[in-house]
Amino acid sequence: MSLIAEEFGELFEAVYGTTARRIVDEANATAMDDDEHRDVVATADALADPVYVIYGMALEMGIDLPAVLAECNARTCPRWAPTTTRSCVPTGRCSRGPTISHRTSPPSRRRSMKS
Repeated sequence: MSLIAEEFGELFEAVYGTTARRIVDEANATAMDDDEHRDVVATADALADPVYVIYGMALEMGIDLPAVLAECNARTCPRWAPTTTRSCVPTGRCSRGPTISHRTSPPSRRRSMKS
């Protein structure tokens, strides 16, 4: 959940600025203090919904999201290979364990953007 919250905050900052990011980060920290409730079915439904929304937003903005994901994957997976036994899955996404740190710089997404 913390990685989803981190990426959600990053998106808010990209779209609305640093104040919005701070607000989102604070709200997430408060919400994650309550770790007693787990509903796997509701979680599965909640994970599926943003996939459709994100692909729709990418289409609306002229972003070739599969190309962006391929660029992220190409840049991220090789860096993890020497330090982990985790590998890329058929979808192209790498599994990242708790010992793997977040990337220090964003992948070169300009190559995957439509002109």
